[in-house]
Amino acid sequence: MVRTILVGLLLIGLLATPLAAVAQESPTATPTAEPTSGPADGDRPGEAQVYGDDAVYIESWSYSDGRFTIVFNSSAYRPSLTLTAPVENSQRGSNRGAIVQRELTRGSTTVEIAAPTGEVIITTSTTVDAGVYTKLDADRGGDLVAGPFDGSDVRDAGIGGALGVALAVVLGALSVVSGDSNEGERIA
Repeated sequence: MVRTILVGLLLIGLLATPLAAVAQESPTATPTAEPTSGPADGDRPGEAQVYGDDAVYIESWSYSDGRFTIVFNSSAYRPSLTLTAPVENSQRGSNRGAIVQRELTRGSTTVEIAAPTGEVIITTSTTVDAGVYTKLDADRGGDLVAGPFDGSDVRDAGIGGALGVALAVVLGALSVVSGDSNEGERIA
């Protein structure tokens, strides 16, 4: 009976801390300082091409602190390059975003845009005529491993570790007191 109660308490304690950390949303999280590197042409072919415009491709990109830095390379003049990044979603279905427009000349052109959601939509004058666009998404990893982490995450991990150690000590003490312990007695 005592063993069943202790196992139940141990399971509740082990599940309580991770569930509390998952349920809690951290609005004060600080962005990571390390950028996410963009794809190289040899690594993932096809992702670097601007869809619908054979003359323009993405040479490189990085995402850091909520900003995309994208280097385009164009073999032809394009009067309009437009980057659109969603910034805020409202409760009524309307979205807000940031738009950056540049002129693409032959060669490399670097463009920056604030994109807190980690997404940006790319169009050129040629892709608009074709009715297509390219979406660039900064892959930040899965929810269990992805940062950014802040002080509350460290606190929650410490509480979880302390709770686990405390429950193990209580379980050991109760097994000795109730006589369920398999350890021999000490001789002083």
